[in-house]
Amino acid sequence: MECLQASSRPLIMGVLNITPDSFSDGGKYIEVDAAVAHALTMIEQGVDIIDIGGQSSHPNASPISADEELSRVMPVIKRLRQISSTPLSIDTDKAQVMHEALSAGVTMVNDVTALSDSQAYDVCKNFDVPVCVMHSRPYENSDIIEDCLAFFEEKITRCVKQGVSRERLILDPGFGFNKSVAQNLSIIKRLGELLVFDLPLLIGVSRKGSISKISGCDKSDRLWGSLALNCLAYEKGVNLFRVHDVKETVLVLKTVKAVIGLEKS
Repeated sequence: MECLQASSRPLIMGVLNITPDSFSDGGKYIEVDAAVAHALTMIEQGVDIIDIGGQSSHPNASPISADEELSRVMPVIKRLRQISSTPLSIDTDKAQVMHEALSAGVTMVNDVTALSDSQAYDVCKNFDVPVCVMHSRPYENSDIIEDCLAFFEEKITRCVKQGVSRERLILDPGFGFNKSVAQNLSIIKRLGELLVFDLPLLIGVSRKGSISKISGCDKSDRLWGSLALNCLAYEKGVNLFRVHDVKETVLVLKTVKAVIGLEKS
């Protein structure tokens, strides 16, 4: 997979939810054929990584077992590995699911609980793949960025102690996870402060509820807010974007990159 730190362009992570209850597209890709077809569409649109998840992280979603999660994601992963070399990420908080997915050719772990499963450290260490850890805990400091900084400092230290290579880590401030609208906006405004760790930053604002609260738009009309926030995030130094709308994000960020390139020339 292209080195995230060395990339000179924004990298697009396309969302592939194989779930019945994800907040934006739950149920649309629960069947293997539909999921694979959507993945191929994203590849045609220019996606860099496909993030495959079998359990919704929505607050009201029902938890499922590792076996159930594997039954959803593994057929899709195996099919995609037969027909495409596009990098795949596994969106899970379970070490067992990580292990099976990585064994089948997945090349990245995206864990919204920041390796809460103690066995996940050994899995990530043994496969030596990029690992995205996300800030999702209820904040402990009044300043959300200060809380993110403290959290990432603690998490990076623990990962290194557990044998997970520091240079493999990716940081996600967790837009929309246990945060108010004001805190989400503060994260976007102050993303540059998280570059202090000299690690790649991932942002996942796509179709999040805060966009409707900010703009007053319907749930079905959050694309424009998603694109606006991603443009701001790119300008602040983010280089990995987790999105539902690949084509639109690719085109918009390509345009922003051209302007930023002129400013630096």
